[in-house]
Amino acid sequence: IDSIDVLNNNFIDYQYLNDDIDLYDEIYYNYKLNEYSEIVTDSCVRLDKIYKVFVFILGIMYLFRLITEDFKIRAVDIPLLIFMVLTIISTIFAYDTNVALTGFNNRYEGMWTLLFYGFTYLSIRSIDHKAKTNYLLKCLGILSMVHMVCIFTQLTGYFEEIFPMYSSHAPTSLTENCNFSGAFFTLLSSFTMGAFLLFKKEDNYPFYFICFCLSYAGLLFANSSGPFLGFLGVLFFLTIYLIKSKRFNWRKYLWAMIVIVGFYPLCLTGIMHNDLITSDLTGYVTGGISLIKQAIGGKEENKEEIEVYTDTETGKVMQKYTDSATGKLVEKEYTDTALTTDDAQSELSQYGGARVLIWTNVIRTITKSTKSILIGYGPDNLGLVYMKSANETLTADKAHNIYLHMWSGSGIFAMLAYIAWVVISLIKAFKSKNTFAIVLAFAVLGYSLQGLFNINVSEVTPYFYIAMGLMILYTEKEEMLQKELAETRLIEAEKIRKLEEKKQKEEERQAKLKEKKEAKKEKEKETKKTTKKKKTKKK
Repeated sequence: IDSIDVLNNNFIDYQYLNDDIDLYDEIYYNYKLNEYSEIVTDSCVRLDKIYKVFVFILGIMYLFRLITEDFKIRAVDIPLLIFMVLTIISTIFAYDTNVALTGFNNRYEGMWTLLFYGFTYLSIRSIDHKAKTNYLLKCLGILSMVHMVCIFTQLTGYFEEIFPMYSSHAPTSLTENCNFSGAFFTLLSSFTMGAFLLFKKEDNYPFYFICFCLSYAGLLFANSSGPFLGFLGVLFFLTIYLIKSKRFNWRKYLWAMIVIVGFYPLCLTGIMHNDLITSDLTGYVTGGISLIKQAIGGKEENKEEIEVYTDTETGKVMQKYTDSATGKLVEKEYTDTALTTDDAQSELSQYGGARVLIWTNVIRTITKSTKSILIGYGPDNLGLVYMKSANETLTADKAHNIYLHMWSGSGIFAMLAYIAWVVISLIKAFKSKNTFAIVLAFAVLGYSLQGLFNINVSEVTPYFYIAMGLMILYTEKEEMLQKELAETRLIEAEKIRKLEEKKQKEEERQAKLKEKKEAKKEKEKETKKTTKKKKTKKK
């Protein structure tokens, strides 16, 4: 075994590695700690170094605004700030501090990157409410066009040197993996579909319809089931919203459904010849049923009970059982964090691209100690801990679930703070009457749903935080507009009240004058009568 075998995933069958398990772990561990062989080259841009610079710039700008301007920390930002603080704490006590700072090899999503995400959001949502930002929404639409040009070149083979195709079964656009491309197009297709269905003609909805067609095609070309599930979730909630808010336009909705249904066979069957989305969706269902059966003990396997014993020569704790598939006796080192048998692992690895198995082992790895549950192993340290604890040929440096990965990196409270931030922001946006905020909320919802099956990556996730920042910006714009309208109404009401008071006083004055005149007339009449009587009497 050498590092090249590990790099190429040419793993020798695990049962032959029992005697050399320490050597195997050390080789893979060192490789993951960026010790490359001379034939391995790192072509990835070190985004963490760029983000590190921006953390200081954006952080100083944000603090400067807090100190010098009439700018306050909003309640909706507090969960995110808690998440950022907990990320710093988990980095200090990380399993490997260097990896926690810069990120795992070729992932680079360590502390600096996570802080950059947070300050990107804070910078966007801190834009002056009077500034014109609608052009930023059009930029999101234009991005779908740019990425579809890249996909076209990858499908046709043009400009391979500029836009290489990293995946063998799907184009990846400007990312390195079809799952990353799918996450990006979920964000874009959710946004453009919402814009087409909710915007009016003056908001240029035909432009967003074209962008929706392109971004949805890109989502299908990515051939990734998790992002597609996120998009379906957005379609479901968007339909409910349109009906409840009485904004359902059946012509627009029909056009959207024609695109959704018509593009599916064209992109996956007609061009890709490999529909992984349908097979993976079926796998998620089957995997869930299998997990439930195992949990309630409903699955019966044709194998002997596992025998755990200590090897007198090596001193290692071993497990021995009969493989139900081959009927052979299997002996291997026992670990309480791995699944009990290779049968269970091989079965679970079939579902959802092995995600069900990875989730199971990640949870067991996290719950190994109280410290890892509370503050995690440090940002992007999961790959190191998982390899050391799971002891299996199926390795993972990400949990393939952004919430589980946050838990493993920064602890359960950081994960809950992040979820609270997203949920509170979405509720705030949906309660507002601003159409732009609501459309961006569906984009955020789509990315959050696909995150249940996918991972954050440094070339895609910043767009999510930008969308979050714009969503809150438009929400607060609407709140300020409503506040200004309320203040204007109060001022107008006060003016009307004063005018009415003035009018009433004038009426009262006129009434008093009238009374005085009438009293004067009566007095004059009385005087005349008295004078007349006196004259008559005198005569």
